[in-house]
Amino acid sequence: MGVGKVATISGIGIAALSGLAWALKRFLKSRDYDDLDSVVSFSSRLVAGMRAYEGKEKEPLVFDPLAELLAGRRGMQAASTTMQHYEDAADKEAVASKANRKFLVGRVALRTLFMDDHLLAGCKTGARQVVLLGAGMDSRAWRLDLPEGTSWFEIDRTDVLNAKRKVLTKAQASFSADTNKGAKYPLRAATYTTCDVDLGSEGWTKRLIAAGFDPNVPTVWIAEGLFMYLSEAAVTALLKEARSVSPKHSRFLIMAFTSEDVVKWYQESATQTSVAWVKELAVTFKSSFPLDSKPYLEERGWHVASVEFYSDLADKYAHGLPWTSAPGLIVKLGLKDNGKFDTNTAFIDAVPF
Repeated sequence: MGVGKVATISGIGIAALSGLAWALKRFLKSRDYDDLDSVVSFSSRLVAGMRAYEGKEKEPLVFDPLAELLAGRRGMQAASTTMQHYEDAADKEAVASKANRKFLVGRVALRTLFMDDHLLAGCKTGARQVVLLGAGMDSRAWRLDLPEGTSWFEIDRTDVLNAKRKVLTKAQASFSADTNKGAKYPLRAATYTTCDVDLGSEGWTKRLIAAGFDPNVPTVWIAEGLFMYLSEAAVTALLKEARSVSPKHSRFLIMAFTSEDVVKWYQESATQTSVAWVKELAVTFKSSFPLDSKPYLEERGWHVASVEFYSDLADKYAHGLPWTSAPGLIVKLGLKDNGKFDTNTAFIDAVPF
């Protein structure tokens, strides 16, 4: 399956923005976000579309049978256009070495595998609650082989949760273990609960506890593609509050930008396009983690058990297949090249400190 070495795309940061711009300029009109309230909400459909296209590969790294339904027609179209733009931006060597793939291995596939593996590892060490913060169109509760007795919680905006439930209901997915019999997509968790709480507000865990969350049970928290939308103060408060209800054997899985320059660069790049949604999304990016996340997280109650970047995930999961790397991004940001590609995004597994 391998092709001998990992091929890369230089400067994919700009390609990503322009590719997404082409996608939604074509498939979204004005402020119509496919039954959702905002561009941030719609991005959840786009991510689901990326997972769906990975599942269409001959030997997929990730297979999510619900992804295409959750993405919807516009999410699939936007994902397809974006992924094709990656192909157009790739060097000839990368495209030629796809090893019978339709597309290069995407970042969504890599980050999905990281979260899957570390979530299941947390369950093996005793966690029996999972909380998805900014859950979007995630389908892990129906896709992963979860231990018996696992309680599943999802927090997001009301529009996202309602749209997701509508799709899943139509797809004949079960929302409780009691209704699994005869369901096309049985729930893999013991319970499934959603909460439309504001994660930027103080005391949000009280709503979670009222919904059935047990602060005495080890929990895996997942923040995948969330923290950049919150202010640093809100991130700090969230981490500390989650820590206050996280006993031993809990875990916090985090995806985060690793430099304020990354946030500024995305925002500056967005000004170069006339597509309204790109500007709207970029200006919602508010914060980042430092590249060395250990002291940052320890001050907020969490010890870093491991930290990886996209290049590490590609080495682990892509098996030599070409992927959408961005070695040119470091140079474009004016940052020091430390010999690793794609250090602009960190994937962190943290435990209570």
